[in-house]
Amino acid sequence: MKKYISSIIIFFIAYFILAVIFEFGETASIILSLIAAGLFYSSRKEKHVSKSVTADTAKTEIPESDKENEDTEEEELEKDYEFGGIFGAKPRKGTEARRIQEEAKKRKRIAEDKKVKELISELYFSNIEHFPSWIKTDHNREYVPSIISKAVEKKEKGDKDDRDKKVTEINLNGKAYKFVFQENSFSTPDNAWNTHGLLELFANDKKVLAINVSLEHSDYDSTWSPFGIEAFIDGDWIDDFQALKKAQKEDEKKRALKEAEDPDKTEELKRNFGIE
Repeated sequence: MKKYISSIIIFFIAYFILAVIFEFGETASIILSLIAAGLFYSSRKEKHVSKSVTADTAKTEIPESDKENEDTEEEELEKDYEFGGIFGAKPRKGTEARRIQEEAKKRKRIAEDKKVKELISELYFSNIEHFPSWIKTDHNREYVPSIISKAVEKKEKGDKDDRDKKVTEINLNGKAYKFVFQENSFSTPDNAWNTHGLLELFANDKKVLAINVSLEHSDYDSTWSPFGIEAFIDGDWIDDFQALKKAQKEDEKKRALKEAEDPDKTEELKRNFGIE
């Protein structure tokens, strides 16, 4: 309402200035005054619309705190979809896939803390894979600890283009364990030749461990070294293999002591050095 009254006032002021002061003709003064009033009215209307838009914008403008929350959510989303090289995106938080992967990481850390891959790798490649042949003869039976009551070896056909699997079954502390080992070779872009393998351990046909190993070469020999864990289920089977390692060390000490006190060697030394 105010803008109408103001426009009328502007009309009469303009008319008075044009007709009285400047002595324009009546018709010209009316026309010019109407134009002035119309322009004033339009300017007031645009200003009002502008204020309304500004007010509406202010009403709908997102608070700064909400903007920060949105930014945080976007950052979290980026983290959820963080890419890990050839392994693709990480599962989103709150999903079953994310929960399982996080739990698997925790269990891998348990295996690392218990040094399971080092224990099993050393036992298998140094001794266990040879038990089936050693246990057959009296001479080599002493290299198989007494807590091993059975050791046999067999082959399993690998998948297409894969090498056969070597299967070693043992009875340790009255429990059945099975090792399955499969190796594969490949070349890298720089023409280096590599040999890796997967060693799996089963307790009563349930897989409790799977480790990645690589064949390392030196000037004198080649040895298998563990570098990754593919499967791990904690349990008392670890105690059995720790007991096997302890038994092997005790047997090694006994053999060393027996050799050091060998009567034949003692007599030979007496003769060679004239000792009475």
